[in-house]
Amino acid sequence: MPCRSDGYPEPTTAEIRETYEREFEHNSRLAQLLCSVIKTAHQNGIGNTPFYDHILRYMPDEDVPYLKAWWKEHEKRDKAKALNEAKQKEYLKQHALAKLTNEERKALGL
Repeated sequence: MPCRSDGYPEPTTAEIRETYEREFEHNSRLAQLLCSVIKTAHQNGIGNTPFYDHILRYMPDEDVPYLKAWWKEHEKRDKAKALNEAKQKEYLKQHALAKLTNEERKALGL
């Protein structure tokens, strides 16, 4: 158990979870930074072991499941966000193309 010099008791599991949920909201700056670190860690392995695994080894044991759960949820949200952005882009493209006359389409090679 880590040494605490602030005189306060160790936080409970519920308090730790609440802190993660509050501090690492999907679009917060802290979440963006953590996302960047984890993505970089996944891309840059050390030997045969991903760097991400090395990071987890140095984290307090009680934080690891929360970070893993946060990362899994964050990845799902990132994928959903990318899909929504792609759908929006395609909608705008189709909407713009619908405004073109046949002559304009021909001139553009469509």
